[in-house]
Amino acid sequence: MPGGAIDYGSNTNDFYFSKYVDGGGSDQFYKGNIDEVRLWNVLRNEAEIQSTMYDSLTGNEAELLGYWNFNGDGEGDMVKDGAPNANDGNIIDGDGTFTWDDDVFASGESTGACCDDASGDCEVTTEIACGDNGGTYLGDSTDCSGDPCASGPCYDVEITEADFPYNHLADLTTEDDDWDQSTFTYPDGEEHSNGANGADYTYKLTLSEPAIIYVTTCDELTNVDVQIGIYTEDCDESSWIFFQDDLNSPIHYPDGITCLLYTSPSPRDLSTSRMMSSA
Repeated sequence: MPGGAIDYGSNTNDFYFSKYVDGGGSDQFYKGNIDEVRLWNVLRNEAEIQSTMYDSLTGNEAELLGYWNFNGDGEGDMVKDGAPNANDGNIIDGDGTFTWDDDVFASGESTGACCDDASGDCEVTTEIACGDNGGTYLGDSTDCSGDPCASGPCYDVEITEADFPYNHLADLTTEDDDWDQSTFTYPDGEEHSNGANGADYTYKLTLSEPAIIYVTTCDELTNVDVQIGIYTEDCDESSWIFFQDDLNSPIHYPDGITCLLYTSPSPRDLSTSRMMSSA
């Protein structure tokens, strides 16, 4: 359908969705399903339309003139207008077959945070819409809190305790290798070497005060061998304070102490800024 400005002037006629008059002068109506009809007072570009096409609106969005979500929240054949103008409508049941269906948007595609690879901006949308716009999808149910699209020379996301509980699934097949986790050097010059290194995803965590942080690197979606390292300085591999290859391997500390996960190691101070990298 062609777009552009429409000047209704002082037109007071009724506003119909999907109605037309055939060649014989008879009214004809749409035969099918309709959900989420939105009327805007501003021209919206393709990116703006796609950014919310899978999301329900609040009804208070700027320049929104009409919002009919067809959720059956009126009485009988009433279609409530969720925008401030409250222009409620009615369904004209021409052939007597009108019924309410389950809400498409309430049970539709999952959404999550999407990072614009060019600008670094974040928006919540579907994985398909994110990919169509050239973005990076951070996973279902993620959001834009903590500025997850911010990045530095050696980290991918910056978070604080305000973002906890924090859940993120990283796709290591699309990441580069910023941290060498094959060798960890001790202060006395000795080293721990596991010979394993690869693409990594790094979280920069800044705490306002010392805290105990629980981290898990595996869930039902994990399909790679994950190892984790914690560092105290940006981009400084010598600042490591914790390393573990995988769940059933020893934990290594720079003072030479190693322990297994099922033992009770002494608490380690995780204050100020910490870099957590998994590869």
